[in-house]
Amino acid sequence: MHDLLETAHYRCALITEWQELEQHEHAWQTLAKEYGKDGWFSSPQWLRPWYECFWQSDWSLLAVLVWNHRRDLVALLPLYTQPSYLGARVLRPLGQGEPEEAEIASEYTDALVHPAHGSELMMILERAVCALPFDWCYWRALSEKAGWLSVVARQPRVQFRPLGLRYMSLAGSPPSMSLERQYRRRLRKLQNQGAHCRWLARSEMTDYWSSLKQLHQKRWHQRGKTGAFISGAFNAFHQRQMQTSKRLKMSVLESPECIYGIHCYYEYQGRLFFYQSGWDPAFSAMSPGLVLHLWSRKSHSDWDYDLMLGSMNDSYKAKLADSMGLIGEVLWIRHPLRYASARVLSRVLMFLGNS
Repeated sequence: MHDLLETAHYRCALITEWQELEQHEHAWQTLAKEYGKDGWFSSPQWLRPWYECFWQSDWSLLAVLVWNHRRDLVALLPLYTQPSYLGARVLRPLGQGEPEEAEIASEYTDALVHPAHGSELMMILERAVCALPFDWCYWRALSEKAGWLSVVARQPRVQFRPLGLRYMSLAGSPPSMSLERQYRRRLRKLQNQGAHCRWLARSEMTDYWSSLKQLHQKRWHQRGKTGAFISGAFNAFHQRQMQTSKRLKMSVLESPECIYGIHCYYEYQGRLFFYQSGWDPAFSAMSPGLVLHLWSRKSHSDWDYDLMLGSMNDSYKAKLADSMGLIGEVLWIRHPLRYASARVLSRVLMFLGNS
C-alpha cells in the first residue's frame, strides 16, 4: 500500500496487489451496499471472479482507497491499466476490458463513495487518479449520474458519449393494461400445452444453465453469429458465479416435454438485474421471453426490475419499462499524441491483418 495524500479528515492510499485489496473485502462489500442498489457490479462478489478468470500478467492493479479519521472505508475506486501500442497504458475500471468475444455485462460500475460524504471526497479521488500512470481512460456502460463523472468533471479532453438507455420497471408499478392482456393471453395458450413458469432451486441451476447456453447459442447461430458462450473464460466466470454467489436467480418457462425459455438474474438490495437469457426460437410466436419477463417481474413486484442497457430504440425493453436513464461511455484522453499514435497503429495493423 502506498499513501497518495492526506487531509485533515481523510487518508488516501493506492493498492497494487490483489491479495492486499482482498484484505479489505468486508469493508469493500459494506461500502458497495451503502453506495446503493447499483453497487453490485462494483462489489467484490462480482469483481473477484472477474479477476480470477480474466486477469493478465501485463495488467497493473491501481485501486484507490479513502478512509476517514475513524478509519472507516468511505471511497474505493477499483482501477487497473492495460498496455496498448507504443508503450501506452489504458486506464479501465475492474470488471471491464476483457476480450470482446468473452465480454461480460459489467454495467453501472462506478467510484464507490459513501453517500454521507460529498464533494471533498470527489476532489480527493480526482487528485489521486491524476497521480496515476496512464495515457487515456476508457469507461463503458456508465450512468449519466455516476460519481466517476464528478471525479473527472474538471479535467480536459473528457468525453461522455451516449451508448443507449437503461430500462427499468420500478417496484410496485404494474404493467400497462395492454401488456397485461397480452401476457395473460399468451400464458393461457402455454398453460394449455402444459407449460408453467417457476423459480429454480439452487440445486437445479447447473443443469438448467447448460440448457440456457444451448438455447442462447441456437438463437445466435440462426443469426449467423457465434454467441458469447464459445469463450472458455466467459463460461468459467459464470460457472464461478453460480458456485459462489447467493445473488443468482433463474426462472424457467417449461412443460414436461420441453423448455421454452430460461432467464438468469442477479438480485441485490431489492433489485433484479436481468442478466442473461435463452429461449427456443421454434416457439417465438408464443412470445416465451415476454411471458417469462412478466411472470418474473410480477412474482417479485416489490423489487425493481432492471432490464439493463438497451439501444435508444429498444422496443421490447421499452415495452416492459416505466423508467429510463441515459447510459454512456467516458473517454478521457490524457496524452493526445500517444492516443492518436496508438489508434493509427492499431488501424494499420487491423488493415494488414484483414488484407
